[in-house]
Amino acid sequence: MAVATAPRAATAPATVAPAAAEDLERRSSPLLLGAALAVAADAMVFGALLAAYFGLRATSFVWPPKGVSHGTYLPGVLSLTALMGVASAQWAAFAIRRGDRRNCLIGTGMTMGFGLAIVNAEWYSFGRSGFGISKHAYGTMHDALVGFHLLNVVIAVVLLGIVFVHALSGGSDEDRPGAVQAVALFWHFTAAVWLVIFSVLYLAT
Repeated sequence: MAVATAPRAATAPATVAPAAAEDLERRSSPLLLGAALAVAADAMVFGALLAAYFGLRATSFVWPPKGVSHGTYLPGVLSLTALMGVASAQWAAFAIRRGDRRNCLIGTGMTMGFGLAIVNAEWYSFGRSGFGISKHAYGTMHDALVGFHLLNVVIAVVLLGIVFVHALSGGSDEDRPGAVQAVALFWHFTAAVWLVIFSVLYLAT
């Protein structure tokens, strides 16, 4: 005799919890992805400059050339300034995630100030180095590496100014990572680049 069985309940389609969906949206932010790709491309250019520097250094009997001397005071101050910018940029990124526009503005403004200080110090260092970009191979690579970092800091300051105005006008990115987080990532890259340059040009020599 057939035994009647209760119909199996239909399985509800799998759904993503709201919190998980929000985290996924944050991780896949187009702005953060674009910033990561820009950083990756920039890192390849920086790697090529480092390869050229070490290639020339390996084939030179004296490196740096005689008469070239660097102090570590100004580069050390630049390193400290870059690291303080990392802290303030991260502060701004954390604040905007919580919808705290006031602290985002403070952090972004401080990072811009640190960036302008770096631009001023690096431009000043070109004038007091005692050699030009065409003086010798070391001068070429020195100015190329420092100039590369200077260009990136200028770009970072411009982007920070844009997101500062955006936040000041009432724009908010608390729902997902946006411009503030992307620019913070780019600033972290510029700080890492400077620490490598500081080690290669001023500590290793």
